[in-house]
Amino acid sequence: LEQGTKAFRLELARGVSRGEPVTISYGRLSNDDLMKFYGFSLQANPYDCLYLTPCVVPEMALEMLKSISGMCDYDLTNLPVGFQRDAPLDRALAQLRIVHAPENIMNRRLQNPEYHPFVVTDVDREVSMLQEVANVVRGKLEDARMRLMALASHAVSNQAVSAVENATNGQVYIAQETLSKLELLIADYGSRKRRS
Repeated sequence: LEQGTKAFRLELARGVSRGEPVTISYGRLSNDDLMKFYGFSLQANPYDCLYLTPCVVPEMALEMLKSISGMCDYDLTNLPVGFQRDAPLDRALAQLRIVHAPENIMNRRLQNPEYHPFVVTDVDREVSMLQEVANVVRGKLEDARMRLMALASHAVSNQAVSAVENATNGQVYIAQETLSKLELLIADYGSRKRRS
């Protein structure tokens, strides 16, 4: 915004041809962030995320997230923990292992400095955590479905309702996808235990 004219001014990094569209990237934002900052959402937003944990985590867990981030080429300190649309669960599950039981991760690291949080070392603890996470995701899925039903019952159609509907449909999709993956993992760990 220019001071004198109160006009919004864009400076291009390169020249453009007459009639060529000029676009702005809003960045890699989830629908929640797009709604919060810009008042719209996208259908099938590839950066959409279903957030699970609050931004505040115990100091010990935060220290472990910082410590382990360097060794696994991921920024595990990016909180809150969430599952991204069409993405593997590895990063989020590693974060949850650390947030869920930082003392366990610290002990693993003391026993083996090369320990990587993407490796499951305690199947019973992992299954318990996965079941807890699946229950949270089920709750979020149910909440999203209820929001969609409430939107449908109001018979109002405008941009704001459409944006909320897009964002909520995205949450339903991610929750269903994540639940499916979590249930497969839980079943896989269960069948491994039965075989051993």
